[in-house]
Amino acid sequence: MFYKEILTSRGRIGRSEFFFKLLLNITLSAFFYFLADLAYFSGLFNGVYYIKCISNFSYVTLLLFSFQVLSLSMRRLHDLNCSGWYAFLIYLPYAGFIFIFFLASKEGTNVINRYGEPI
Repeated sequence: MFYKEILTSRGRIGRSEFFFKLLLNITLSAFFYFLADLAYFSGLFNGVYYIKCISNFSYVTLLLFSFQVLSLSMRRLHDLNCSGWYAFLIYLPYAGFIFIFFLASKEGTNVINRYGEPI
């Protein structure tokens, strides 16, 4: 199952799994924001209540996808034999993008480390 461990920080994941799950998160996030904008700008729904609902939906999806990317980054760092606490670097402006690129490109360790078996 592709998404059996959505919010866990235990274990390790390889580069390809990290990249494809990150790509899936970005795609789903963009799709939900597109739907929210489409519904808002189509003029079908008017009023303050609708705007509050869309804003709350956007915040919830942003929070959910943010936690998923944090979980993916922690497991990827475990594959590199680093502490998962470094995953919070993704929240730094500009440096977070560079850090995610680093995680997607660096090869993991090929031996058993303190986080589990090699991938």
